[in-house]
Amino acid sequence: MSKSNLEIIAQVKSNEVQLTSVDIQKLNETEMTSLVAALQTNTRLSSLNITYSTVTDAIALGLGQGNFSTLIACDCKINDDGFIRLLNNTNLTSMTLTSNRVSEQGVRTLSQHTQLTSLDISHNFLKDAGSKIVADHPCLTHLEIGGNMITDEGIRALAKNTQLCRLYLYENLFTSDGIKMLANNSQLTTLNVGSSMLKASAAQILATMGSLTSLSIQTNEIEDSGALALATNSNLTRLDVSGNVIRDAGAQALATLNNLKVLLIAGNYIGNVGAKALANSTCLTHLDLGNNIITNEGGMALAKNTCLTRLHLSGNGINDEGAKLFVQNRQLFFLSLSTHNSQIKRETTELITRCTHLNKKVKELRLIEQIIEIAKGCRISQTSPWRLIPNDIVIIIFLYIAGTNLRSDKQIAQTCLFLLATIRPSAQGQLNWNSNRHKSTFFKMWNEQELIDVRSRDTQPEIVGAVKSSTIISETNFSLNM
Repeated sequence: MSKSNLEIIAQVKSNEVQLTSVDIQKLNETEMTSLVAALQTNTRLSSLNITYSTVTDAIALGLGQGNFSTLIACDCKINDDGFIRLLNNTNLTSMTLTSNRVSEQGVRTLSQHTQLTSLDISHNFLKDAGSKIVADHPCLTHLEIGGNMITDEGIRALAKNTQLCRLYLYENLFTSDGIKMLANNSQLTTLNVGSSMLKASAAQILATMGSLTSLSIQTNEIEDSGALALATNSNLTRLDVSGNVIRDAGAQALATLNNLKVLLIAGNYIGNVGAKALANSTCLTHLDLGNNIITNEGGMALAKNTCLTRLHLSGNGINDEGAKLFVQNRQLFFLSLSTHNSQIKRETTELITRCTHLNKKVKELRLIEQIIEIAKGCRISQTSPWRLIPNDIVIIIFLYIAGTNLRSDKQIAQTCLFLLATIRPSAQGQLNWNSNRHKSTFFKMWNEQELIDVRSRDTQPEIVGAVKSSTIISETNFSLNM
């Protein structure tokens, strides 16, 4: 057992360290047995990540006696019996069990565990029979069930669940008929139907779902006609149509969406005409145009956009001359411009990196100035939960906002006031959420502003890294219980 693993397990066992979240992956059976023993006496831990570890039925039984509310156990070889034993933990509200060995037999008692509100059981062996059982759960609001060989039959059951708000169905076997069934569900706000061999007809149906704010239909066979249909859904704030067959006409149509903040349209056939149309958008803040057919002409238009903070242009025909156009952009925090044939010089890439980093620092400084004033105003009230907390600690919390796309004083003030209302200081000077509902609401707000899926294992480290990179945070002895 490595020293770091030993130290973490010792901290879990002590129950004295302010440890609420543990990420301790790739444990063998012996190490997992030690961790399970340590968990028996721990009452503080709320989140446990043991991805790529060995979880036998006996270990699952021990984990089922824990007190934590969030479990991430991807690729742990968990079978049906193991899953059932994990559910013995009645504190669990969120489970991520991607790439395990759970079938319909494992989920047969799932509906009895009403405390569970979030479940990621993608890439298992549920098929239609298992998806029907999961669909009967009365309290799930977030479900990821991709890669489970689900056909229209299983979709019919899932579409009837009106508690679900976020549904991820990528890499399954349903058709446009299944999409029609989903269109009858007016509660869904987030839907992912990527990698399902869908055509433009499916996009036309999805366009009618007015409740959707986030739609992922990546890696399908959507053409311009499908993009034109999606452009009629004005409620969309995030759209992923990467890996389809969309050309300039489709891009021009999507550029007219007035509420769209994030558009992922990489791996299509967008040229300079489509790039110019998207460059004229005053709503988009995150745009991925990687692996299209854009040259310097389109790059010039995008470089003049003053709203984008993240722009991906890798794999296009932009050369060194075109890349230099982005040096003058003062809004971009991230810019990807690499090409397959290295048309962009190293010194140009380094210059752009310095400029985008400076842009972010300038925005943080401006936000800090505004946040200080807001914090001081809140401090006047004797009932303010921040009145006993130093200013620099208040600023650290509000620096979470610096990673978002908030620009106006009103937006910043609203978010700050929300934080003040939902986070409370503990006697030890730490911060705790008043309830899981407040915590999930905050992350929903974060999701709407940053327009990335904060629950995704691919994007969450990016947020954590951005927070930890702050000089103020790294120099201050402070922890936030999230």
